[in-house]
Amino acid sequence: MTQPTTTPRQSYPAEWLVLIPKIEALQTDLKTSEALGKNWSDKDFCEGFTGFSGNTWYQLRAGSYPLPKTVAARSRLTQQLHDLFEHAKGLLRTRDDQAVRDRAKQAATQFIETPEYTAVRSAILAANAKAAYHSEERLVIFVAPTRGGKTYLRSKLQQEGVVTWHVQATPCWESSYMAMLRSLAAALKINQQFRSAEQAETEVLTRLKSQTGVMAVEEMQLLSRRGKALLKTVLNETTITILLLITPQYHRHMLRSGGPDLAQLLARSEMTINAGQVTPALVRAFAPKLWTHAKDDSPLLRNIAMEANELGAMSCVARVTRMLKALQTQSGHLPNQADVDAALDAYRRAVPALDANAPVTPLRRKAA
Repeated sequence: MTQPTTTPRQSYPAEWLVLIPKIEALQTDLKTSEALGKNWSDKDFCEGFTGFSGNTWYQLRAGSYPLPKTVAARSRLTQQLHDLFEHAKGLLRTRDDQAVRDRAKQAATQFIETPEYTAVRSAILAANAKAAYHSEERLVIFVAPTRGGKTYLRSKLQQEGVVTWHVQATPCWESSYMAMLRSLAAALKINQQFRSAEQAETEVLTRLKSQTGVMAVEEMQLLSRRGKALLKTVLNETTITILLLITPQYHRHMLRSGGPDLAQLLARSEMTINAGQVTPALVRAFAPKLWTHAKDDSPLLRNIAMEANELGAMSCVARVTRMLKALQTQSGHLPNQADVDAALDAYRRAVPALDANAPVTPLRRKAA
């Protein structure tokens, strides 16, 4: 009587039988999404993996790879399968990171050139020109509410090469001057083997004195007194232009009770640009095809603009527009008043009032 033939798969350890399908599922995910422009053959999948070749992975998937004879060889292959699993997860992270970059790039190409953007760009170029005759008036201030487009504008200017470096203050900057210096050093690509704040400050200023460009600073309200003094020193001793992106609340503080450090810094201002109100025309500009049925004085556009001016500004318009575009794709019809009201209600639920002491009130309806 003929004995049944045992296939290699039937002799695989239980751990392999769990790992192989998991790895294969990740490979299928990459293949289905056509990630990174590859078809994710076994050769593609194992490219850059040092454990074994695509051909070995093919045999393991098919269950035809012979089980190693020694315990040490089996243990080594088990570890290699774990490593391949981590390799596959890394490929998925790379795919997702690339998708984020692609979306950011697409958003940049769809950037809406508002009057504020044009004014900030022009002010920066004017300030840069003053460096030629050592004028200290190279501070440009853009004032916009929270979610009012400050980061979006700075990102566009940086992509264009108008802004050279960018730092965003964090809470530790308030109590640690060294924390600010380390952030500046990182932006300037300076080796951070600092022994003291004095050494760090000297190296940052030395690097800036040898450069030309624009440094954008966000969340300036978190700067310490020494940090504010450093910005003044940069304007005094270098040819760098500084772009400050701040809220109206902090700008009022700077003007009224900022103290001598801020007063001296503001005295070096080239221009202060205040973000304008969101208008129905601006709402339309976010998605012109969505509003082919509505004039600029339509309640549909006016309601979104008015709510955006109360809270959220450009961020409100962008998110409400995304919701309405998704609804239009799903339903096949252009937005009506009920759709706009529902989208604004959804936005308000997701983004509550900024004033933590303010009572919670329902969304106010605007008269048509």
